[in-house]
Amino acid sequence: MCGVKVVYIPISHSHILTLLISHNARYRAPEVLLRSPTYNSPIDQWACGAILAELYTLRPLFPGSSEADEIYKICSVMGSPTMRTWPEGIK
Repeated sequence: MCGVKVVYIPISHSHILTLLISHNARYRAPEVLLRSPTYNSPIDQWACGAILAELYTLRPLFPGSSEADEIYKICSVMGSPTMRTWPEGIK
């Protein structure tokens, strides 16, 4: 069984959802894992997609055992970033 808990969090408490996601590397976007100084909506979309994929398949999308392993698993499936696909990450 998957370790995801579905809860209702009112908009005024959305920082709680960010806190819950930030403590689990499985839902962190590559930008967060690589310590990017910027935070924007694609990072939240990545986390939501990872959670929905886990709810659908009943297993983690990228089941890394550490942050480095998480990046390895993401790159194994998505491919390594290039200047064309992620210019901010190559800097």
